[in-house]
Amino acid sequence: MAKLIVISGDERQEFELAAFNTIGRHPDNTIQILDRIISKEHAQIQRAADGRYLLRDLRSLNGTFMRGERISDHYLSDGDEFTMGSTRIVFVERVRDGAMDALAIWSRSGGASAATGIPPVADGQPLVGITEDAADVAEALPSPFRAVTVTRRVCPTSPLVTV
Repeated sequence: MAKLIVISGDERQEFELAAFNTIGRHPDNTIQILDRIISKEHAQIQRAADGRYLLRDLRSLNGTFMRGERISDHYLSDGDEFTMGSTRIVFVERVRDGAMDALAIWSRSGGASAATGIPPVADGQPLVGITEDAADVAEALPSPFRAVTVTRRVCPTSPLVTV
């Protein structure tokens, strides 16, 4: 499922995208953003027949910007970041691939722990492994390890990935 991560000041919110989404200041929008520079009905995101998401600015006064350029229509790709007013918005799309549903990345400042089942590595080096569910791994990891789910394929041919 695709989602938007909305970053406004110190606040961060996540919204799962439906087939049709509206963005703006007005409470009737599917995604309401309380930013004075954003129009009441600023933009919309619609899922196309091919599954891609189209971002369309609704001729807002202050515009929608991607990489510093004002846009009117743009097909979103995983990781695209755009701005409306002083709000940053990141598009995240999960790849559903049976071969690699989730990638758990473990890291800590020292060597590996017996709890992970991964051989020791040099201090400060990341430990990388593949799992079907990063939440299960997170529970098994001792502090100061952490587990993160990565939502897109980094290297389709190798089970070990350095990012």
